[in-house]
Amino acid sequence: MQPFRALGKLALTAAAAAAITACGGGSNDAPKGPALKLAITATEAFPGTYGDVGEYERVTGTISGEVDPKDPKNAVIQDLALAPTNVNGMVEYQADFVMLKPKNMAKASGVLRYDAPNRGNILTMLNPTATPSDAVYLERGYVMLYSAWQGDVPKSTAARLTVTVPVAKNKDGSSITGPYRAELVPTAASRIIGPKHDEDDGEETEAGRTVSNGRTRKKPPQDHGVMGRLSDRASHGLAVVGRKIMWPLDMFGRAFVGTVVGINRWLQGGILRRLGVIVVLIGVSLGVSWLLMPKVEYLPS
Repeated sequence: MQPFRALGKLALTAAAAAAITACGGGSNDAPKGPALKLAITATEAFPGTYGDVGEYERVTGTISGEVDPKDPKNAVIQDLALAPTNVNGMVEYQADFVMLKPKNMAKASGVLRYDAPNRGNILTMLNPTATPSDAVYLERGYVMLYSAWQGDVPKSTAARLTVTVPVAKNKDGSSITGPYRAELVPTAASRIIGPKHDEDDGEETEAGRTVSNGRTRKKPPQDHGVMGRLSDRASHGLAVVGRKIMWPLDMFGRAFVGTVVGINRWLQGGILRRLGVIVVLIGVSLGVSWLLMPKVEYLPS
């Protein structure tokens, strides 16, 4: 089963530890335990110079780590005991990271700020050219760290940060299957996902989905007999009746709101209009009060 979300969160801690190493910290006298390896793939100059701190550089690389499945502290990681292990009995993972740090680490303030990517995309990368206020962090000597933590994100682009985690299997070697839930947030107008779809060449999968032309769609619902069809027709009928009832109410509501907004806009056009409306309302209230006032009859003397 993929991904191990808690394993991804563990990668965050590893990334912070690796950042200390990348910045020139760390010690060779650390106690033995799960291995942690930092690999720097690129070091580039970051545009600009920032106060007394000076120049920054962008460091890109990967963090390779291990997790002990027998350690009780790691029991929160889902299905960790079912993950494949290496010769040392450890579960391996690898995560991408990007870091901004002062070129001269003696100028660093000692503050490391970590920002989590969204589906592997760095949305908070500092850009003082476009957003001048971003320079504040660099002028203060902050170290900025971004690292992958979601194991289900594909490496669709080179800039996307991903974490590689193992695929858990049952003890007999078979795949772990089960329902899952996903939330789709379209960025443009899209067709509503429903039971209807084109019956083109598609390949059915065990996960209950149809894959065609590189897209994954939900399989159409199975026919549940006469009662199922009657239920569908009843639901459709209720929806039609609901639309017929709500349409006039919706139109009345729109007209009412539009009228109130229009009157208010007209009143805001001048002080004389507002004073005139006040005089009219007072006159109407006095007239109605006089008409409704009860007549008092006096007894003869």
